[in-house]
Amino acid sequence: GAAVRGEHEAQDEAQDEAQDEAQDEAQDEAQDEAQDEAQDEAQDARDAAEFQAYVADIAAADAALMANEVDTARLRLQRAPESLRNLEWWYLWNRCDTSVATLGRHERGVFSVAFSPDGTRVASGSEDTTIKLWDAVSGELVATLRPESRVYSVAFSPDGTRVASGLRDYTIKLWDVASGEEVATLRGHNREVRSVAFSPDGTRVASASNDKTIKLWDAASGEVVATLREHRHSVVSVAFSPDGTRVASGSWDKRIRLWDVASGEEVATLRGHERPVRSVAFSPDGTRVASGSNDKTIKLWDAASGDVVATLRGHEGEVWSVVFSRDGTRVASGSADGTIKLWDAARAEEVATLRGHQSEVLSVALSPDGTRVASGSWDKTIKLWDGSPR
Repeated sequence: GAAVRGEHEAQDEAQDEAQDEAQDEAQDEAQDEAQDEAQDEAQDARDAAEFQAYVADIAAADAALMANEVDTARLRLQRAPESLRNLEWWYLWNRCDTSVATLGRHERGVFSVAFSPDGTRVASGSEDTTIKLWDAVSGELVATLRPESRVYSVAFSPDGTRVASGLRDYTIKLWDVASGEEVATLRGHNREVRSVAFSPDGTRVASASNDKTIKLWDAASGEVVATLREHRHSVVSVAFSPDGTRVASGSWDKRIRLWDVASGEEVATLRGHERPVRSVAFSPDGTRVASGSNDKTIKLWDAASGDVVATLRGHEGEVWSVVFSRDGTRVASGSADGTIKLWDAARAEEVATLRGHQSEVLSVALSPDGTRVASGSWDKTIKLWDGSPR
């Protein structure tokens, strides 16, 4: 009998444990379901609040545009989550775009744009490893050049027959504009080539590289004429003076250096930026140098003395690109804040802000007659703007 009782007690104990486990599992499952429901309800509430905020931003942007308050409209539209941006958002955003035309798109960001000397073509170089040539009047794509490497910089030769490209594969490639064929590959850098420029007479090409050097090349033979070494960090911008006797270079070492082309010697170091220098340009008369920096400023320098003439402030992001107009009266700048600004060079005052890109403006160029601005952006587009004097 004791054995039978023990067996019954064991069975009862096992049943009790099973019941307890079942109850615990049921309670846990109920708690999990309740938590899931609560989380779903909370997420639904957040989604509803986000949508209501989106609706409010759309209404406010529409009202701002009706009042011609484009900046306010853009700010309200930029607040909208990308997941909610539907046709109404794009309709209003396009109304905020003050560009004259969008030439087209690359598959990735556009690092560099340049006008041909006669203003009829725009070249664009992209992270997508292509260079595109566009008709600056019709906006049609004329040709696609395929260096098969990220394109950091493009520049037309003074006669417009060739395009130079600075590439991620450490080379500079020269292209025939008429045929679209590659005509030369210049090898000598041991890091990415970030900037290229033709000399005013077309006989030299200057290149700036992450290898901390600037090289001068014979444009006909492709031979290295000189290697300029003083920068302590990547050199990301290079420009010839209008008379071709000097080269300016901008670097991540925060310096602009001026070089004598004939001797290859450094003739001046311009100090004043607090962060890396992304872009340099000479004025058409050669008396000024403009520089754009990660410190969000543009500086104008006296090319003879090396003194700062003016500091232009107004961008809210790094200044990626600067260029003078052909007559020297204006400076155009492109910034990580998504805008292009036009400045009066003599008064050192902002005269216009051009808005329409959805991301950083990586490069700007002015047409030879000064009436148009071309810009390339991380948003993959090339845009044209009214650059007429204000």
